[in-house]
Amino acid sequence: SSLGGNVQVEIKGVSEVLNMLRLKGQEIKQGADTGTFLAANFIQQEVQESIIGNRSEPKSVATGRFANSITLLKKQEAEFTIFPQETTYPGTNTTTQDVAKILEFGTATIAPRMHFRNTVARNQKRATEIIRDEIKRKI
Repeated sequence: SSLGGNVQVEIKGVSEVLNMLRLKGQEIKQGADTGTFLAANFIQQEVQESIIGNRSEPKSVATGRFANSITLLKKQEAEFTIFPQETTYPGTNTTTQDVAKILEFGTATIAPRMHFRNTVARNQKRATEIIRDEIKRKI
């Protein structure tokens, strides 16, 4: 409206738009967290498949203890880590984490099998797609 040479403009609905954007932001964060969990779970399963010989790396399991030790832990929102739980092989001081290091990096007598590094390299695109798709579902 015009009042004595001044123009007054009122924009309605700004607070509603800001609230909607805050809610969408929360939904996107939830989608990222869920998508990251799903992607990490997928990678965990792929590492296990690699260990048991169902991927390109040589089979690295005799009893299944190592493959079954691979677990997933949430560190914080949208951040997970995949690692072997530290369990000891019966009658030894050797743990599944010791075995993971030996197999991943090799020794003077054992060639590296790189179950973790190869799995991530092989599936990085798919993991990214899983996260993206879950975020898109929230938008």
